[in-house]
Amino acid sequence: MGQYSNVERSYVFLLDESNTKISNTHEWCAYGVESFLERMQNLTGKDVPWFFKKIQNLEIVHVPDMEGLPHEAVREKEKWKKRGVQSLIRVPLINGSALMGFLGFDSIKTKKTWSDDMVLFIRMMAGFFASALAQRKTEEKLEESALRYRTLFEYANDSIFLIKNKVFIDCNSQTLELFKCSREEIIGRVSNVFFPVVQPDGRQSKELFREKIETALAGEPQFFEWRYCTNDGDFFDADVSLNKIELGEEVLIQAIVRDVTNRKKWEKAMKESEEKYRSLFDDSRDAIYITGKDGAFIDVNEAFINLFGYTREEILKLNAKMAYVTQEDQKYFKKIIKEKGYTKDFEIKLKKRDGGIMDCLVTVMAKRNEKGEIIGYQGIIRDITAAKQAEDTIRHMAYHDALTGLPNRILFNDRLVMAMTNSLRTGKKVAIMMLDLDKFKQVNDVFGHKIGDLLLKAVSERLGRMLRKGDTVARMGGDEFMIILPEISYEYVANMIAEKIIEIFQWPFRLEGKELSVTTSIGVSIFPKDGKDTDTLMKHADIAMYSSKKLGRNKYTCYSSDMSNDINKRK
Repeated sequence: MGQYSNVERSYVFLLDESNTKISNTHEWCAYGVESFLERMQNLTGKDVPWFFKKIQNLEIVHVPDMEGLPHEAVREKEKWKKRGVQSLIRVPLINGSALMGFLGFDSIKTKKTWSDDMVLFIRMMAGFFASALAQRKTEEKLEESALRYRTLFEYANDSIFLIKNKVFIDCNSQTLELFKCSREEIIGRVSNVFFPVVQPDGRQSKELFREKIETALAGEPQFFEWRYCTNDGDFFDADVSLNKIELGEEVLIQAIVRDVTNRKKWEKAMKESEEKYRSLFDDSRDAIYITGKDGAFIDVNEAFINLFGYTREEILKLNAKMAYVTQEDQKYFKKIIKEKGYTKDFEIKLKKRDGGIMDCLVTVMAKRNEKGEIIGYQGIIRDITAAKQAEDTIRHMAYHDALTGLPNRILFNDRLVMAMTNSLRTGKKVAIMMLDLDKFKQVNDVFGHKIGDLLLKAVSERLGRMLRKGDTVARMGGDEFMIILPEISYEYVANMIAEKIIEIFQWPFRLEGKELSVTTSIGVSIFPKDGKDTDTLMKHADIAMYSSKKLGRNKYTCYSSDMSNDINKRK
């Protein structure tokens, strides 16, 4: 492409996983032209701030003459001149709406202006590169996922094996150790080869296991306790989970078997001597409790008292049902325990004494007598409220602007698609507005970026207060905002709201003792009249907004097809 474009250097830069650093990954140089591949690694926005901002805004950077660069591009001008560059063009590599990097071309010998046709061609090639790179990343992740699964499969502490048509087709090394056999002695044999004739409860092993496999194949995972016998004839008890998995076109059963012989011995020892394990019970950081068959508390540890806020005397007069938030939760949890006799890491909301609600992981095991009858329950509760809140925070950060808290470009696009889909169903219109603060750069230059950031927050709050509950205001970056007005019956409603927005900007903003008067220019486009997809609607709103700028700022303009015709004529 470098030769075709008649330049002396072409290259590709890609962003890292954090989207904060960018590195030169591919480079072509004409004969005698110096390579900078090794030196162009892990660059940040501090190295080339003007260019970094441009490329993050998905703009094409076309510099026919280094002397034509703006004042804020002083670092770029110095760096590019040192590399002998007289002209350059750089096109962002975009996958969907995400920036991956950029494709660039340097003219070293002469100054060069790329024609519109050549810019279009380079942009198309950048699209091809982005698609290829995205596909390669996807393939690498799939390979990594398959390798990770195989690694977990092979090195898991539990026995894992795959069953097809009741026959073993694969297993990990832990299976061979647990069942005391070689791979040849298990692969290809029917799955009931390691069963005793009957289970401890007297039921036939072969029939019972067949039922559980059929239930798992129907899509309902199975978790149960099972007695096995090894290749040597020794018996052991295990926790078993059966899950249906699909590998290609094959439907298989994945079995995970955990030897619980030691746990069984521990349960027996607990019945014989409860005091022996009292220190473990009391010192656990997890809340532990013991109840009778009816759920009445028999004992709790200190962590349980601290977690729920009751005194020990109060708890011993209560029933475990006091902790459930709803009766539905209580019924569902009791059903699971009744069916399985235990549950592990069951996620549920529980209630404290003061009414506070917390997210918890609960593990419960039924205590049985020698006859197998349930005589009580022992449970462990872990408070995961903080972890859940952290997850919610991370999820919020992924879809909202860090400075203003408004929806970001990703969430804006999702809501716009939803509004457009709903519009097609109801027959109502959707208006979008692009707002750009007039002369915002001067605010940053005169008062500093701190005041600039406070102004953006104040603008966000003012817009949020005046819009309807179902409307969306989003920050797209810099001083650019977008608004979605769903379900409007008439286009003049959008005009009225745009006029109100212009009006509220007539009041100055008071920031740290300073009064700032800032206006905005607005472009409006209407779905479906001005575009039937998100890109077209946003493009036309952008064109209308720049028309407002051209007409003197501090006003709004509704998009018309004449605007696009004028732009095409200028091209």
